[in-house]
Amino acid sequence: MTEATEAWVERAGLRWLEPKWNVPGVCAVSLSRAGGSSAGAWAGLNLSDAVGDDPEAVEVNRSRVRDVLGVQSPDWIRQRHGIAVARAGSGPVIADALLTQRSRASRTPCAILSADCLPVVLAARDGRAVGIAHAGWRGLLAGVVPNLLRALDLPSGELSAWLAPCIGPEAFWVGPEVRRAYLMLWGEMAEGEFVACHVDRWQMNLAGLAERQLRLLGVEHILRGSHCTHRDADTFYSYRREQTSGRQATLAWLE
Repeated sequence: MTEATEAWVERAGLRWLEPKWNVPGVCAVSLSRAGGSSAGAWAGLNLSDAVGDDPEAVEVNRSRVRDVLGVQSPDWIRQRHGIAVARAGSGPVIADALLTQRSRASRTPCAILSADCLPVVLAARDGRAVGIAHAGWRGLLAGVVPNLLRALDLPSGELSAWLAPCIGPEAFWVGPEVRRAYLMLWGEMAEGEFVACHVDRWQMNLAGLAERQLRLLGVEHILRGSHCTHRDADTFYSYRREQTSGRQATLAWLE
């Protein structure tokens, strides 16, 4: 059964979620939009420099995150809804997943930006590795999560997963071509995560699909909350809700 075990933390004006898992030496946080310097459509803690926000405000926000969390600057990779995996500390490369391993540990945290897409955090339960995947419907379908799992090179039964906040199914309507693509690749496993809601429209459960895939891959310990980035406007950015929007970040690192 899925465990909804995450907790809010507030510090120095910032607010974030942390998973309640027993993973020694691994930190993971999913930031809300609270506490930032951005204004207008990006009001709050926008951490993306690619959405039209004032670059100075973005840098102030990033500096606040570094200072409050006590981490080095992330690479802020360029995400493309693909499946490429990079190692933390590789620079601002094009990728949609990052990892760090204690055997080759970098002090650079893994960081993924999102505004409806699902951040999937995978951590070795003994604390020797952690990674994050940026899983929108395209990346999830293409295989970004199993690609990250392969790159971690650990038995799936030794991993814990945290599905950080994303858009909920009530707000995530897709066309029949998206459902058809999942059914063609995933078969019956995907069927229950699409609910007809209108003529040629389906509610898609992004987190539910990711959980099904993780369990099929052998990951049994999965933490997942009930937040919806589209619904919770005061807490999260949402591209589907606002189009012109900021991006929140999910970070993970080894202590």
